[in-house]
Amino acid sequence: MSKAKLRTVNLSKRYKSGKAEVWALREVNLEIKKGEFLVIIGPSGAGKSTLLHLLGALDSPSSGKVFLDKLNISQISASQRAEIRRKKVGFVFQFYHLLPEFTALENVMLPTRVAGCRLRLARGKAKKLLEKLGLENRANHRPSELSGGEQQRVAIARALINEPEILLCDEPTGNLDSQTGERIVSILEGLNKEGRTLVIVSHEQKIAQRAGRLLKMEDGGIL
Repeated sequence: MSKAKLRTVNLSKRYKSGKAEVWALREVNLEIKKGEFLVIIGPSGAGKSTLLHLLGALDSPSSGKVFLDKLNISQISASQRAEIRRKKVGFVFQFYHLLPEFTALENVMLPTRVAGCRLRLARGKAKKLLEKLGLENRANHRPSELSGGEQQRVAIARALINEPEILLCDEPTGNLDSQTGERIVSILEGLNKEGRTLVIVSHEQKIAQRAGRLLKMEDGGIL
């Protein structure tokens, strides 16, 4: 039996565009070990983000399977996938996806509130994460009052609030200058050293050089 944390078997995803079919992913077979730091690179349209979404149960494949531990998450209900995302997987995106009307603290708290966590406990956990990421003085600021790097650190804190085992990052430094991006990568690297499985999709060579393992994608497959 495989000891992989995440495993795909002949994983494919196609989309319909009018009468045509577009294959975003073609029969990808991949194993990601617990605690691994994996970086996936490749040109736009290679299928990197599609693969990340399928690994994180944000989408379902057209064919093939995704296993998280021993569970086939490609054949479970939408509500079960949502439960997987709440409990086991954290996401960090290029565009932060913070709610503009909420403060940094409220944005970080949001996943715990959705999961039914008590307000006091959720607030305490969010404050500790903001402190860990050097944002204790920005907790009551809204996204429009934060720099890009600060917004991304808030997004990382939000991804960590439910203590996920896996962190999936889609171009996490794509909107940041090189110095701020380096800080974000160092934070993610530190989280991996704490034991989290880390998968980053990126165009950036600097991130690729930090990887424990590097994969390249092209035309929906792994080279």
